[in-house]
Amino acid sequence: MATTTLESIISNFSLLQFVNCQYQNHINIFT
Repeated sequence: MATTTLESIISNFSLLQFVNCQYQNHINIFT
């Protein structure tokens, strides 16, 4: 259970980082 939770946290964090990166790039295009 602990490993599954950890993996899900890591994957969620990776997804968040990816979305944040895309968001920053999007802003850079418009400014």
